Amino acid sequence: MALESLGLAQDKFASFLYPLVESALPDEILRAWNRSQFQREKKDKPLSKLLQFLKLEVESEERIHAAKFNSNHTSSSQNATAACLTTSIKKDNDNFEVKKDDKNNVCIWCTKSSHSSSECNSAMKMTLEERKEFLKKNRACMLCLKKGHIAKVCRKFPRCVVCGKRHYTLMCSEISKSTDTASGTATGSKEVLSQACTNVSTVLLQTIKLKVRNGDKDITIRALLDSGAQRTFIKKSVAEELKMTPSGEHLLSHNLFGGNVTKKRSHKIYNFSISSLDGTYTQSITALEQPVLCGYLPQLKQQGGILDSLQAKGIFITDCIGDKSEIGLLIGSDILGSLLTGRLERVDENLVAMETKLGWTIQGPAVGVFTSTCEDSELSTLHASFGCGDVEDFWKLETLGIKDDAELRSRQTTESEVQTFFENTVRRNTENRYEVRLPWKTKCLESNYELALKRLGSTTTRLLRLGIVKDYDDVFREWIESDIIEKVVNDDHGTGHYLSHHAVIRESSLTTKIRPVFNASATDKNGFSLNSCLEKGVNLIEKNKIGVTADIKKAFLQISLHPDDRDYLKFLWWRDINESPRVVQVFRHRRVAFGVTTSPYLLSATILHHLENYNCDTAASLRKSFYVDNCVVSVRNVEEMHQFMEEAKAIMLDGGFELRCWVSGPELVDKEVVNTSVLGLNWDPRNDTLNCKPPSNVPEKITKRTLLSIAQSTFDPLGFLSPTTIVPKLLIQKCWLLNLDWDVPLPTDIEKRAVEWMSEKDFSGFIKIPRCISTNSLEESENSLHIFCDGSQSAYACCIFLRSAVENNVSVQLVIAKARVAPSKNVTIPRLELLGALLASRLICEVRDSLGLSCTEIFWTDSRIVLAWLKKQNIDSVFVRNRVNEIASKTNINDWRHISSEMNPADLPSRGCNPKVLLESRWWEGPAWLKGSTWPVSQSSNDIDIETSQLSVQETIRSNFSDRLLYFGSYNKIVRTFGWCLRFISNCRNRNHRIQGNIYREEFKFAENRLFKLIQSETFVDIVKIRKDLSLDIFMDDDNVLRVKTRLTNSIDVNSIDFISPILLPGKHPIIKRLVYHMHKEFLHAGAQTLLSKLREEIWVIGGRMLAKRVVKNCIICKRFATKRFAAPVPPLPADRVHCGAPFQVCGVDFAGPLLLRSGEKCWIALFTCAVYRAVHLELCLSLSTEEFLMALRRFIARRGNVEIMYSDNGTNFRGAYNVFNGLNWSEIETKANKLIWRFSPPSAPWWGGFWERMVRTVKEILRRVLGRAALNFNELVTVLCEVESIINSRPLTATDSMELKVLTPASFLLYCRHDDSRQIDIETIDGRILTSRWRYLTKLCADLKSRFKSEYLGLMAQKQCTGRTITAKVGDLVLVEAEKKRVEWPLGIVEEIFTGSDGVSRVARVRSLNGVHIRAMRNLYPLEITSLVDTPLPQTEKTTRSGRPIRPPKRLGV
Repeated sequence: MALESLGLAQDKFASFLYPLVESALPDEILRAWNRSQFQREKKDKPLSKLLQFLKLEVESEERIHAAKFNSNHTSSSQNATAACLTTSIKKDNDNFEVKKDDKNNVCIWCTKSSHSSSECNSAMKMTLEERKEFLKKNRACMLCLKKGHIAKVCRKFPRCVVCGKRHYTLMCSEISKSTDTASGTATGSKEVLSQACTNVSTVLLQTIKLKVRNGDKDITIRALLDSGAQRTFIKKSVAEELKMTPSGEHLLSHNLFGGNVTKKRSHKIYNFSISSLDGTYTQSITALEQPVLCGYLPQLKQQGGILDSLQAKGIFITDCIGDKSEIGLLIGSDILGSLLTGRLERVDENLVAMETKLGWTIQGPAVGVFTSTCEDSELSTLHASFGCGDVEDFWKLETLGIKDDAELRSRQTTESEVQTFFENTVRRNTENRYEVRLPWKTKCLESNYELALKRLGSTTTRLLRLGIVKDYDDVFREWIESDIIEKVVNDDHGTGHYLSHHAVIRESSLTTKIRPVFNASATDKNGFSLNSCLEKGVNLIEKNKIGVTADIKKAFLQISLHPDDRDYLKFLWWRDINESPRVVQVFRHRRVAFGVTTSPYLLSATILHHLENYNCDTAASLRKSFYVDNCVVSVRNVEEMHQFMEEAKAIMLDGGFELRCWVSGPELVDKEVVNTSVLGLNWDPRNDTLNCKPPSNVPEKITKRTLLSIAQSTFDPLGFLSPTTIVPKLLIQKCWLLNLDWDVPLPTDIEKRAVEWMSEKDFSGFIKIPRCISTNSLEESENSLHIFCDGSQSAYACCIFLRSAVENNVSVQLVIAKARVAPSKNVTIPRLELLGALLASRLICEVRDSLGLSCTEIFWTDSRIVLAWLKKQNIDSVFVRNRVNEIASKTNINDWRHISSEMNPADLPSRGCNPKVLLESRWWEGPAWLKGSTWPVSQSSNDIDIETSQLSVQETIRSNFSDRLLYFGSYNKIVRTFGWCLRFISNCRNRNHRIQGNIYREEFKFAENRLFKLIQSETFVDIVKIRKDLSLDIFMDDDNVLRVKTRLTNSIDVNSIDFISPILLPGKHPIIKRLVYHMHKEFLHAGAQTLLSKLREEIWVIGGRMLAKRVVKNCIICKRFATKRFAAPVPPLPADRVHCGAPFQVCGVDFAGPLLLRSGEKCWIALFTCAVYRAVHLELCLSLSTEEFLMALRRFIARRGNVEIMYSDNGTNFRGAYNVFNGLNWSEIETKANKLIWRFSPPSAPWWGGFWERMVRTVKEILRRVLGRAALNFNELVTVLCEVESIINSRPLTATDSMELKVLTPASFLLYCRHDDSRQIDIETIDGRILTSRWRYLTKLCADLKSRFKSEYLGLMAQKQCTGRTITAKVGDLVLVEAEKKRVEWPLGIVEEIFTGSDGVSRVARVRSLNGVHIRAMRNLYPLEITSLVDTPLPQTEKTTRSGRPIRPPKRLGV
């Protein structure tokens, strides 16, 4: 039955299912099966006979069980088949359900977490006024009884069971009024309130209290007896409290309700004992650990009618309210059978008490039990959904037209039943309107009134915020006047089903701007929705020149709904939207509602049923042209269009359907008609083209959630955008394989590819295809369908083109295309090519039915292996054989041809591309060769079989045995595993002399030699060819092992045969590579030469020297100590350092010291260096604080003028000063001074400040020579520093020349090129003429100095050429970060960002290490994994001979 429900025939799989089922049966069942008459008749359909036999055996066991445990011979209540837990839980990442945080469930009255605030006994003893006063005092809500907000803003919608108003029964004032009238006391109120709060039927499960003992310690816990669980589980906290020691672990997966299976997970095994509360029974059990078993399970009250009646019969229930009600132990069927005594006591019709050796339990529905929360917290069967389902499940739209045959057959059977039901129930009502019934799967819906009331509040709030609540209300008023909906009088909130609704606003719609949409997918408290209880029914490209579209006015609302089904389409709205307060009014639909899953089918089925009454061409066209309420049809000419429009209006109006919004094109287009939407595509009637709307918004943060939203936002049913829409799907698949969460940032490579794709998304809107699939008349032309398929490692795809030719006029147009993401598991390229061919065979079936053309079909593939499979009859692989058989059943094998990959248009959608590339390629127009008369010549079947025989064998050949050993990482494990295999073989052959214990040294050596022999047999096939290629003297010893003959054959000093004649082994074999790496580590990371010497003492590896070098080079430990730092060419000086401005306009600052004063205090020298003229200015500071530095900076600026650019390292005092300057409002002080620009060198890179570091050294050398060991006071040291400053500033900047009167010094520029010339001239002693000449003289003197500086100093600063290879880092490289430690302690880091200089060279990078993210210079980074080695282009000088002729290097031929 299970196979038939999937659409699979039993006879097709009985041959392998029958032995599997038979082998899984217990021994006693097998004996009964062999003795039965079915065994003798099993020649005909053995699997069916076996299933029939098992059915009779199960029924017999059930009858025996009922007779044994029930004296009245009535059928016993069916045991649960899964663990019954509550629904007020959430799922963790392992697909198990865990309890919510108890902080929100703490009772506000007594602060206990064992019950909710609405069911507290302490609150029931209080009066209503006392409760209200208590809530006000604690600032809690009067509605939901929770802290943090007031009733005015509360979003909860509790419903009182007494008055029906919005509050809990605990806060109902009607109870107080009724009880005061009856008795005049408050006691009655408490009793009525208690009864109202607890008078709810709840299902009790078999729970019991017992003692769990481990050693000398025991505790009392609650246990659940679950006959639907196969194993016993103990809660992790209980095991930890008893300090249990696990005896082992067990890998286990859980089969859950709904057919879901969790991933396998390791559970610890504990051994302990359980006993009854009175200690009369004790049993030792074994259980598996589980972090959380279940949520809250209800308990009986300690006082009540049920317990009293049971105690009167001598039955005492141990699990009653009194303490925390968490389940600590789940007893499964592995232990439950030994605890049952078989005694039952029926309390009422459904409630049963059962005796166990641990005490009595009770099971069934009861009234007056204790529940965990006042909200809809019913019990339901455990149902776990997978949080990380397969990525392919998101592409349901992509399977349209290419579904598996079995799935189609199963769906067709259901659709046939639904169609039969529709035909039997559809009728015309008294309004002459079609009336239908809902096609129910099952009627198990419960009332969801409170959920609908809550959704009503949120919908109204949104409408009020948007200011459209009046327009929304007008829609309902119009529906009432049109008898589309009706008011429900005296509605019973406990029956029927209520639909929540919201407004859909479409400003671009030509008809309805605001439309209420009803949510029929909202579930009730049992997890059922209206859509899940209804059948969907059947989901019911234009060929001609003129396209015509129309839609039905309010299509769903024209079909009446049977009165028996209207109670399931109720909804809530306000009686009057302008009332205050507003009153809720219940409505229900009289017509088919928009939003119900079965509504599109009911509309399509009704239209088809109506059209069956007409026998004309227009009705025949209408049958094929409707998709839900849209009519899309094509006609040959204008006359046919007018005839169709008139007849279609009349036919549809007879059924109550009014066709409107007619749009036609391209010949007759209204000037006011713009692009219109046709089945999700944009249709331009003027140009008669179709295009898709690209994704509108691009999120700032790209995550897996936003990536999925973007991938699903493009609706492309024809697939002409499939080459570009496959790209985000591939990225999502990568996210799934990496197990990324929904909202975490994506890896750099995925994010970069996504940003690149989204930056070109707008280009997809310019891709337009003709609506008509041919510019020629299909009746008059020669037509052929060309189906192309292809597959790559990422995806597989197919595309279908229609070629129509009339004489020399050839039209080629894309009909449809599909691209599918490749499976996440590794699949070979030939198999993916086969999946592409299977996709093509399924898609062509849909095209045949849709177009109805009788034309030639030609299939093209670029895989010779696929063609060989199609032409081969017997294929060993089941995977290949099943798909080849399906392709052969749907296509003619002789129609398949070969094409090169370059000429295959399906290659583009199988690999993916960006929208811009797709637009430029004009892929949808088909290959150019298809429009000509010369097509690719396909090879004959014989040639294909010959060429692909070796390739096709690769799909079926078994891999080498040594490849299986590669599962183990190290060489030692490989040899030891092989040794265990050899021992197993030896023990099987010598049962009397079996070897036990660990692998011995002799066994290890023997296994290693046998492994070498196995590798030789798999690698060396032709020994003569190997001897010729290697030029070695090779021989085979007595053990058939190939060895190399050396010149030590006659040596008598060496006893080892391996040293004299080492074993020959291939250097490219993976096991040999692991052997060399093992030897490298064994000999303490020896170098390549030492490693090769050690290897050749036992083995001779082909290409051993290169392999040894490669192993040493790739060893991470060796690379850590041998790698060299990143290098970059010396950069040119910045523009501000070669600009001849004022002295100290651009300067660098640093501190030198400390120096000791005579008083014992420390002091430091603040050294300011001019970046252009190399002048220095020295200031003495008593500390390194920011305040002290700012004072020194002020003194410096006061004497040397303002600074525009300041260079420094990352000292804290410099950073502090920089922050101070950043805090200034420079807009207020810009008239007095320009903003100071501060530039920091990278951390730990002192060479970036070389021009001031050199001056620091010069100052230190002078002080060291002058002062020696002398100690000065502050004033004396300041005087010495001024003298040192004068000496340094007087040094020559260039080489001296005897002919020069005066050399260039920094002091020259300090004297003549200052910011503000302070040299004063006595104006009273000279006249204006002399003053002007003096000023000109000084200006000329300053210009001459700068001119000499440029020619004599700057002109000699040549750029040094960088010799050798320059290695640049890339984002993602693994590097060592240099630190002030030993190299072995340097941290590892990953390059996250590269900073490129103005010359295009990278010298700084951002690195993430274990200590955080840092910015470091390239010279501080040492590469461990290099993504690319970039040779910096060096200026090449042309080489010439002595006679002056240029030397041209010879061109290499690549040999």
